[in-house]
Amino acid sequence: HYIHVSHTAQPSCRLNCGSDLGSCSCSSSCNYNGNCCRDYHYYCYTTDYPVTAEQSCRDYCGGYPGGCSCYSDCEYYGSCCHDYYTYCQTANIPTTAEPSCRYNCGTYQGSCSCYSSCEYYGNCCHDYYSYCGSSTPSESCGGSLFSSGTFSSPNYPSYYNDNSYCVWQLRASHNQRIYLVFTFLQLDTCCSCDYISVYDGPSVSSPRLAKVCNNGSSAFFSTSEYMTVVFQTDGSVVARGFTAEFLSSLKPNSGRTDCSSDSMNIILDRAYLSSLGYDGHSLYLRDPHCRPQISSYNVVFSFPLNTCGNYREVVNDRIVYTNNIYAYSSTYGEITRQSQFKMNVTCIMEKDSISQIMYIADGELNTTVTGSGRYNTSMDFYRSGSFYDKVTTFPYVVVLNEYLYVQVNLRRGDSTLVLFIDTCVTSPSPFDFHSRPYFLVKDG
Repeated sequence: HYIHVSHTAQPSCRLNCGSDLGSCSCSSSCNYNGNCCRDYHYYCYTTDYPVTAEQSCRDYCGGYPGGCSCYSDCEYYGSCCHDYYTYCQTANIPTTAEPSCRYNCGTYQGSCSCYSSCEYYGNCCHDYYSYCGSSTPSESCGGSLFSSGTFSSPNYPSYYNDNSYCVWQLRASHNQRIYLVFTFLQLDTCCSCDYISVYDGPSVSSPRLAKVCNNGSSAFFSTSEYMTVVFQTDGSVVARGFTAEFLSSLKPNSGRTDCSSDSMNIILDRAYLSSLGYDGHSLYLRDPHCRPQISSYNVVFSFPLNTCGNYREVVNDRIVYTNNIYAYSSTYGEITRQSQFKMNVTCIMEKDSISQIMYIADGELNTTVTGSGRYNTSMDFYRSGSFYDKVTTFPYVVVLNEYLYVQVNLRRGDSTLVLFIDTCVTSPSPFDFHSRPYFLVKDG
């Protein structure tokens, strides 16, 4: 007897590799799904590597294939892919973990650094850019500024960056000059490390007015419409930096302001006023009763600081006096360049005053419509604590351990100000207070 059995043809992977045949599959995923056709390994599977659904480091060393890591720090964090040591390490044993910048930005890790200066010194830890590079960017700085405004060091009021180099070009209004004042200044005490250069012109090739270091000079005038300011730091110590204010001010031949503790003197050129369509007879201050004296060439206001409507305020430890000059409208129907004349006048008084024995120090009168100056003080020695018998000899020679009785006064009193001695220095020579100084009082 013969038994006839009918056979249903099973799908074959021959010529179908990579396809899904319904009841079975010739795709590589069939190893994971368990539905490979009966001849899949005969026709389609050509390697001896086991197929796995896990992510592999093959061709991914130094990267993140997803779900695990093929980067060297995976040993430290325990996130290596299963075949990391097969493809990415020469030995199949874990190595000693490298120092990491994770949670350590801004610190030193011994053999490497997570501080921003590591980019300059070339000693950054391997993952510095992964964890710290984006969190401590170098802020752009510098630029061109016109007429008036403020600018500051990168990141202010936080600490500036290592190796900063910023250039600001300041330009005044037409036919005026730049007045620059640093309202806050805190740099590295090393003057050759972090400093500000102020140039009298449109570029760093212009004459340098000053190199400003920590606690240095803080107010400057340009001689033209341009001034250039450069802020430069090294890779060592950082500080909070600076803020600066600048504004356009009349050139000295057009107008200036002389400031002292005795008075404010405003001198305007008559030719300059005439070019604006005004003369001195029409000008007045906030207090309209304060009128100028008029000569052949100048119009001069001269008055005590606390009069004529002066407004006083304290700005960054400096006393600032402000006023305005106005003009009455012309009664002759004259055409002027300005519909309303208003000139801002400012005196910025430095907080220190310099007195020499038996002499009143002259203030630093480098001024225009915006002026700066120092309070005039007098310094006298007395022979006893009664402060009655004044010493009139110059120089005043004393012996060691002798009591000194000193009185310092403002030439014009102001009960709202506090006067104290910051520095008092003696010398064996009346003409040299630098070679062999002996400080009685230094920095308060």
